[in-house]
Amino acid sequence: MHQQEYRFTSFQEVVLNKYFLLLTATGLFDTFITGWGLRHHYIWEANPLMSIIYGENPAYFYIYKIAFFPLLAVLMKYISLNTFILWLFRLAVVLYVSVTLLHLRWLLVVF
Repeated sequence: MHQQEYRFTSFQEVVLNKYFLLLTATGLFDTFITGWGLRHHYIWEANPLMSIIYGENPAYFYIYKIAFFPLLAVLMKYISLNTFILWLFRLAVVLYVSVTLLHLRWLLVVF
């Protein structure tokens, strides 16, 4: 089954940009609170890939996490946006906000 290319209205573009900004802000906030928690041994990284990267060098962890968002912005220009991709983007926002809140909760429990 072939999906049609999705054409965004100007309102939908604004919403998509807001999702992207929310994802970026949440991701950067999560990067720094997670890095702080890891550095002070309050939490551990459950994601095996991120654990390996952080264990190799914490700077790599920050570079990887921070570089993800500009890379996503560039990829968004080249990906054929259809309804499936839009729903995946929404799901990513919900999951990232949830994980960030979980990380923040863990750190608040420590204090």
